[in-house]
Amino acid sequence: MCLKSPGITGFSLLVFCTVMVLPMHIRGETPGPAQVISRFNAALIEAMRGGKELGFSGRYRLLEPVVTETFLPPYMASVSVGRHWKTLTEEQQRQFEGIYAEWLIANYAKNFHTYAGERFEITKQSQTAGGATVLSKLLNSQGKETEFDYRLRLTEDAWHIVDIRISGISQLANTRAQFVSVLDKNGFDELVASLKRKIRDFSRSDGR
Repeated sequence: MCLKSPGITGFSLLVFCTVMVLPMHIRGETPGPAQVISRFNAALIEAMRGGKELGFSGRYRLLEPVVTETFLPPYMASVSVGRHWKTLTEEQQRQFEGIYAEWLIANYAKNFHTYAGERFEITKQSQTAGGATVLSKLLNSQGKETEFDYRLRLTEDAWHIVDIRISGISQLANTRAQFVSVLDKNGFDELVASLKRKIRDFSRSDGR
């Protein structure tokens, strides 16, 4: 398996594994950063195990509420277009937030479609008043390990994923570089159209 930077040309993620889906609220307490990551990974496993039986649309529906709750798509959308965000009208900002969230969910629905015994372990957590990092270890069936560094923010009394760093490389930063390039060369409408085409391609490929 391989991992590529998310962007217009494609997005491939490694497979995560957890034992069970954890609820977002346990005994009325705000879930900690590690619990948020555990819930996200468990949903991915459920989608993977459903695989082709669920199909792309089924995996999308399964992952949509979890990605929406564990990530912070509006913030990530604004960061992903860099300096261009302030030049967009309010209507364009809302439009982009929507298509960005769809694109994010579609990436996971496309790429998490098979299961081969991988397992995911959280190895370390650190947090400040408004931020946190969760280090995790992915072990595949051959025992190979890959470390993931999740970055989270605390907003409205809830922790949300805002970036994933792999080998020190920010996936959100890679996305921003690609999106800003499209905006510089072809403008906002083309960026939105590119994301819509990518989502359509994801649904047609159905994990292939």
